Amino acid sequence: MSVYDCHVHTAFSFDGKAKLSEHCERAVALGLSGFAVTEHNDYAAAGFSHGDHVRASIAEVNRLKEQYEKRVKIFCGVEVADIFLGSYDNTPFYEMKDIDILLGSVHTSALIRKYFPESPVYTLVGNGRNVTKDFGRRLMEQYLLEVLKTAEKAEVDVIAHLTYPLRYLNGDGALGLDISEFSPILDQIFSAIIKRDLSLEVNTSGYFKGWQEFMPPEALLARYYALGGRNITMGSDAHQAEALAVGIPEAKQMLKSIGFTHGSFYQNRKRQSYLL
Repeated sequence: MSVYDCHVHTAFSFDGKAKLSEHCERAVALGLSGFAVTEHNDYAAAGFSHGDHVRASIAEVNRLKEQYEKRVKIFCGVEVADIFLGSYDNTPFYEMKDIDILLGSVHTSALIRKYFPESPVYTLVGNGRNVTKDFGRRLMEQYLLEVLKTAEKAEVDVIAHLTYPLRYLNGDGALGLDISEFSPILDQIFSAIIKRDLSLEVNTSGYFKGWQEFMPPEALLARYYALGGRNITMGSDAHQAEALAVGIPEAKQMLKSIGFTHGSFYQNRKRQSYLL
């Protein structure tokens, strides 16, 4: 049975902790069909200038592809975050050769800098307990509006970790935000993904970090399905080898219970399907 992890970081990302070879060995041990290395677009690993860390990652993937070709498939990609927040020049990533997949995402540092300059925190990472529920609600709405721009306009293949702030607001901060409050915006995002034939990622990183919640959660995936959405990828967002594919077996079962029959991975920016 096929299993693909389409969201993985290595030490070429500023916060990655694993060498690609470590991910490869872990993937073989788990019996994965393949995984995509999707380095961050924003901050490079120490010693690399902007963009060069991704070029180095691509070179490493190409070096190891042949070595592992009979055991696991390895794909090249980039997580292109904060595209419309004006923080980074993303042109190099669209022009690079050997890119299989581009994830479109929004994080919180640039979002807070632009829309919440009065905020007592500069990022939600590690700060979920340091914000109020009112601030969390306002930030979540602005975050989803940025995701909507990405879904409607960005040159990407997949919309990643749709409900990302909730990992910190609800997971760490226990604010209890109700995602259904944002249903109108979410429906617009789903409609844009469907119209543009993109894929929606089921991000399973919460399962490694102790927050037993998919991003987006099951109820939103059911809504996406009800609106006609069928294109799905799964990604652990692993930054260390032991996190690779964590939560993906659970995600597969959940997706099948909704009615999804196929998952997706990308090769040469083309979606490929496999039976769940």
